[in-house]
Amino acid sequence: LVNESIQYFRAHGDPHFRRGLETMAGLYAEQGDHKNAIPIYETLLGIDPNYHKNPHYDIAIIESLRLKGEQGPAVQRLFTRLPNYLENSNWYEIHSSNPQVVREAASRFEETARKYALEFHAEGQKTKNEQLYNVAKSLYEKYLEHFPRTNHNAQIRFYLAEILYKQEKYLTSADHYFTVY
Repeated sequence: LVNESIQYFRAHGDPHFRRGLETMAGLYAEQGDHKNAIPIYETLLGIDPNYHKNPHYDIAIIESLRLKGEQGPAVQRLFTRLPNYLENSNWYEIHSSNPQVVREAASRFEETARKYALEFHAEGQKTKNEQLYNVAKSLYEKYLEHFPRTNHNAQIRFYLAEILYKQEKYLTSADHYFTVY
């Protein structure tokens, strides 16, 4: 049904092609049918790699993967796709004349990265699962790498220090605590 829908909207050309696919992907995602939402979002990304809504499509795919229970691929995609929308990327250069679009993309990726890091950390604390702590640590490190100047850096750095201390990496932990305080 997904392929037939894509073909149907493609036959009607722009702007119906893009709008139809956006509507279908959104409906699938709302209904929890992430298996079908993802390929439609992927098709939307393939239409134009520099379209202004591409960050939205990528975040939708990341969320769909997470909601399907595929946390690893969701996290991997988050940090694989993020550079496509940061400074010095083609997408960024094309949209730099529209600061609102650029800010919104950065904000959505920042919020998603922070949310995932905090969720993995909380789940690691709850379950005492060392693997989840390692994922949270990695997410915190990548967050600080990609978003060095946000209002949340002190909190992220503190939580990273907490994990490092728990893992008996005292010097590195102390460096992060020192930076926070």
